[in-house]
Amino acid sequence: MQASRAIIRSLAPRSASFLSRSAAYHDAHHKITTMDDLPVPEGDWRERYQQTQSKNNAILAASFLFFVGIVGYINQSGAVNFNYSPPKTYE
Repeated sequence: MQASRAIIRSLAPRSASFLSRSAAYHDAHHKITTMDDLPVPEGDWRERYQQTQSKNNAILAASFLFFVGIVGYINQSGAVNFNYSPPKTYE
């Protein structure tokens, strides 16, 4: 019991001094952010949205075609057995 109190007492001043130093450091160098610091929107949002969506749709279509092409190539090459049906037994 005495040992734990001694450990707590020895740690308490260090943590308190650490907190007071860190608080003083941040107060001196930190500017409080306000609504005036936010960026102001410019231009038509719908036009920018349509541009972004058309680009994303093109990427999606290209990715889908690439995926279908790769699966078709793997199926034709026979590198992977997709197990469409039970295996044939040759007797």
